[in-house]
Amino acid sequence: MVDMRQIYACVDQLDLAAQQLTDAGPYSSRIALILIDNAVELMLHRRCKEHALERYSLGDRPADKEAKAIHKSLSQRFEEKPKFCCKELGVISELERDFILSAHKYRSEAYHIGILHEDILHALAWEYHELGCQLFGRFPPRSMTVRFDDELTPTVRQHFGGEGLDFIGNKAVSFGEAGRSLIRCALLVPKSFPSSSAGPLSSRLMNCRTTSLF
Repeated sequence: MVDMRQIYACVDQLDLAAQQLTDAGPYSSRIALILIDNAVELMLHRRCKEHALERYSLGDRPADKEAKAIHKSLSQRFEEKPKFCCKELGVISELERDFILSAHKYRSEAYHIGILHEDILHALAWEYHELGCQLFGRFPPRSMTVRFDDELTPTVRQHFGGEGLDFIGNKAVSFGEAGRSLIRCALLVPKSFPSSSAGPLSSRLMNCRTTSLF
């Protein structure tokens, strides 16, 4: 079961990332990118873990090939999670997988080396935020635990409503509405497009996947 405090933490992160995007400068964009990437990793890992629990709870061990794929998806290797969610689970598209992998490499560069691609960081973080919010809405947890004495942050109340998640109603609807609410935070922010001389953002991202950043 998923502790709802983990879910609410993702809401806080995605909202904070949108706040950082109000400043199109490279340092705020860098912080936003790191926050978004972490939230996306947590959501993908949760989806992989839910699948693993379902498969192993059936009473028979998955075949070696499937068991190995599951094990890799639950490792600390980020790239295995979007690959597994795309190929094995079909919950993200190939385009979404490729974007996530590319955005993660830019995030790793921004975190470990510093700002080297400031002309695209804001546009990249803006697009990644929208995708992260979409995934949040599409990935409600299969089962949840909640403490009714938990203090909800103002941010959670803003996106989930004053009482938090509606456990009586349809949780898929609640998560979808929360995801759209988070997207609207960034829609209020003008996106800074990279200069045309550097080439399209999509081309820069795909090139990133084929070159070493370190």
